[in-house]
Amino acid sequence: MNPLTGSLKFLATTLLNSITALLFFLIVAHFSSPSFVGKVAIIQLIETITGSFFALLPFNLVTRDISHKYASSQDHRKVVSTSLSYSLLVSPFLLFLFLFPSYVWLSIPYFVLYLFSTYQYQILSGLGKFSETNLGNVIFTVTRWGISSVAVFYHSISLLILIWTLGALVRVIYYNHYLPFKFHFDFQVAKEIAKIGVPIYLSGIVSFISGQGDRVVTAFLLGSYSLGIYQLVALISVVPNTLIWSLTSALLPSSTYYYTKGVEMREMASGAFRLLTFLSLLLGVSSCPISSSQAFP
Repeated sequence: MNPLTGSLKFLATTLLNSITALLFFLIVAHFSSPSFVGKVAIIQLIETITGSFFALLPFNLVTRDISHKYASSQDHRKVVSTSLSYSLLVSPFLLFLFLFPSYVWLSIPYFVLYLFSTYQYQILSGLGKFSETNLGNVIFTVTRWGISSVAVFYHSISLLILIWTLGALVRVIYYNHYLPFKFHFDFQVAKEIAKIGVPIYLSGIVSFISGQGDRVVTAFLLGSYSLGIYQLVALISVVPNTLIWSLTSALLPSSTYYYTKGVEMREMASGAFRLLTFLSLLLGVSSCPISSSQAFP
């Protein structure tokens, strides 16, 4: 449970994801149309909706509870099985996607696997298995942005969805090797997590509206073509912030683990704050000449 090496692993996989995603969209922009990009963006948007609105058991709270029980040598199996079982129990609500175009409801299996693997991801992070967690992300990234490029040349959104679904399935199978799944839903455990997590759940919805609301409005009013153009323009702008926040992925489980072990929280918080402040300042300073060169060619 090393926060430093863990943060660097999350940073590396996030960087890989950002680079391969950028290359993917550049390929799409060159060989396909903005409408195709827009359809991909809509799938990503619904993916984010799935993670924001369907996670009544907040991901961060599950990670925290797992880390706490792991550090105090308590049985964490009920939290594991309940969280994973919940993701399957809530999946029938995704059937509302049948109201949308065919390529959207064809993605339902992908969204189910995505939600399930996200809970796997959070649980493994809570157990300090940062290497295994990030290797699963690498598998998914290569499939999602690498292999799916084949679908671009065939101009087939259905083929892309199939490849994404297979990539999500491989990630689920890989995570299941380290986290064997047994269906068991403990209502009391779920109720306790959901009750404590209400503020986190609501803040996640608000974050989605503030961060993705522009894409929702663009897709609803202007369609997938305009959303595709918007996606291409906005893609690079979110990368720096994503990279910085990837460093925090190891902080929650690590801080919970060591706090339970009796380590002073002030020392850990101070170190994390200084690191993130330094990186944010460095990013801000380096962004000035880039933005100036774009504004005044």
